[in-house]
Amino acid sequence: MKIALLDIFQDNMQNIKDKLILESDSTILPLRKFVCKCVKIYNTMNELYCLNGDTPSEKHRTTCLKLYLFKESYNHFLTKIGGLYPNIPSLDDKVDYPHVLEIEIVN
Repeated sequence: MKIALLDIFQDNMQNIKDKLILESDSTILPLRKFVCKCVKIYNTMNELYCLNGDTPSEKHRTTCLKLYLFKESYNHFLTKIGGLYPNIPSLDDKVDYPHVLEIEIVN
């Protein structure tokens, strides 16, 4: 299930980037939450399946490959929006993300 969310994010990166750049603050917050959730999923799964260097099963190797491809795509995504939204976390952030979700909504 979790890897499916990463697939959904990866398949829709262009749409998410466009929305983050073009939409109002009220629509950005749910997208930022989704991005943060995907970063947390990536970090958890990467730590669980890939960081120890031991991928004993084909399932683990497949998962690690998907995570590697997600990381490559996400880092490219982040460079495209990083300047506009510095509060979008990188995959290297190991903190909880409440600061990312703080957003001032202008009426």
